[in-house]
Amino acid sequence: MIKLSRENPSERYEELVEKYKTIHDKGLGYFNGKSLLKYISHVQQKLLVHECKSLLDYGSGKGLLYTDQCSEVYPLLSGGKPISRPLQELWNLTKHQCYDPAYEEHSVKPKGKFDAVISIDVLEHVNEDDLEWVLNEIFSYSTKMVFLNIACFKAAKHFEDGENVHISVFNPEWWFVLVSDIMKSYPGITTYLLCEKVGHLSDYVIKGGE
Repeated sequence: MIKLSRENPSERYEELVEKYKTIHDKGLGYFNGKSLLKYISHVQQKLLVHECKSLLDYGSGKGLLYTDQCSEVYPLLSGGKPISRPLQELWNLTKHQCYDPAYEEHSVKPKGKFDAVISIDVLEHVNEDDLEWVLNEIFSYSTKMVFLNIACFKAAKHFEDGENVHISVFNPEWWFVLVSDIMKSYPGITTYLLCEKVGHLSDYVIKGGE
């Protein structure tokens, strides 16, 4: 069996990227980064703990929270507030990059390393067969910490053919086992894994090399 990778993803991966490109084309309100809003303080706390000054947002969508349009992005749930200044200023970063293969402006594969890599509301959108190489790619960019948020439920959004946009829906324990196994190859990296079920959040901390 041929091993899947960035250079050799599954046909399903490429099909999904094209589907997400179609959704992106609908306008700024689609995959603009609003999922990150409710985790800003969580991420900020971890960045401070690990003294992170550079960050990669992997699967950032349009990444509007890093632009002057940040105040126009509203939370998914009522009661939340938009931010008044871009995240890189709020988090006191000296370097940041957004990456998303389905959004042309951020589709160039990153180079180099970052203190922190975050991936919010992304992995459940990836085909199961490609999860291992995608996770390895995420970890390969980090020198200190990785912050993952994964939804463990079906989404409200659907593709035009009716398929739910959450492709890989598994329970938190399943994700914990997968991430823990991959983390063995990344000593020195700390991962914060937040798996969200309806009304419940499973919060794991996984140390590299264990």
